[in-house]
Amino acid sequence: MRRVQCPQCGVKTEKVPWADGKFASCNVFRHFLASWARRLSWKETATCFNTSWDNVCNSVKWVVDYGLKHRDLQGVEAIGVDEVAYSKGHNYMTLVYQIEDKSKRLIAVIKDRKTESLEGFFMKMGTSWCENIKVACSDMWRPYLKVIAAKLPNALNILDRFHIVKKLNEAVNKVRVEEVKQYKTDGYEPVMTGSTHWFMKKWCPRVMRSRLDPMKKFVKTLRNHEHLLMNNLKTNKKYSSGIVEGLNLRVNLSIRKAYGYRGFNILQVSLYHTLGCLPEPEFTHKFT
Repeated sequence: MRRVQCPQCGVKTEKVPWADGKFASCNVFRHFLASWARRLSWKETATCFNTSWDNVCNSVKWVVDYGLKHRDLQGVEAIGVDEVAYSKGHNYMTLVYQIEDKSKRLIAVIKDRKTESLEGFFMKMGTSWCENIKVACSDMWRPYLKVIAAKLPNALNILDRFHIVKKLNEAVNKVRVEEVKQYKTDGYEPVMTGSTHWFMKKWCPRVMRSRLDPMKKFVKTLRNHEHLLMNNLKTNKKYSSGIVEGLNLRVNLSIRKAYGYRGFNILQVSLYHTLGCLPEPEFTHKFT
């Protein structure tokens, strides 16, 4: 590209239609690298096409920046909110998905799982957008429940049945382990060893009359969130966090494929690129 020395404006570089800024690669090649980086790891992409990891990274960033700028988030009515650990040391990120039949995509990647983190996202999206949300799936993480109740006034908050069943299994297993220990202490055969199934009929009131503290704790949790659990029936079981868990698997796969990321910003870019269903720039020809 030609450069000129302008007495009034200083040094100027010729603007060309096939490249932007100071990038050493043309736009079509950057789009080509970004497309392959969705299938392969960034290092493998760089090796296959005789370029550097930095070139691949910058190409993906360029495509993601374009997509975030041009994506349309209007009309979103159902979202899922969940947290995922992205590195050792209990480092979590909050993920917000659109979980409707017409579109299942990643909307936001937010560092941490604090109240302020999710609040900031909803404030950025605006009151009108939040009021349009009809369904919000989440687990029982208290900061999420608090923010969803405050920021999404028209949304049915559906709790994740997977986490409810998980807590029940944990309570049942804890009781079983304690019973097995007591059997052994009393000299009886530990017939409950290896068994995790119980026959329960009208078990809620019976559990509350029992001395099984872990089960009583679970029933209290169930009753405290009963209205949120029943919201699933109001939507004819159309929405659940099963959709969210499926998308989380793809998030974890992306992290494993890269053997981790250098920083959270790079992780954000990669997840938007893989799961964001972002619009991409169009070209009159393709790189081959």
